[in-house]
Amino acid sequence: MRLLSLKEIQQRELAMLLLFSRFCKDHGLCCYLCGGTLLGAIRHKGFIPWDDDLDISMLREDYERLRANAAGLFGSRGFSVSMDPFIQIGLPGTLCNVDIFPYDTAPAAWSP
Repeated sequence: MRLLSLKEIQQRELAMLLLFSRFCKDHGLCCYLCGGTLLGAIRHKGFIPWDDDLDISMLREDYERLRANAAGLFGSRGFSVSMDPFIQIGLPGTLCNVDIFPYDTAPAAWSP
């Protein structure tokens, strides 16, 4: 098996991001870029040149809906899925990986 260049990994990850975004839209889930993926989109108009994964966040409610179905939905389409410590969807045989993190809201008692 040939190792992919970083550019090839990023191209495949962009395709994965577009698929994931479409999936979320079709299932009424809201997701956001975060971490290096968000920084790259803003600062580099794409990927940070050395970044090799995608960072996505979701509010806890949507995250849990995805978590309940991710293994079946993405696993049946040939992706690898890990749930611990957060959702990771990967493309087997590559280093392509989408890391999905939950956002929790603060309790009302924390409001000023």
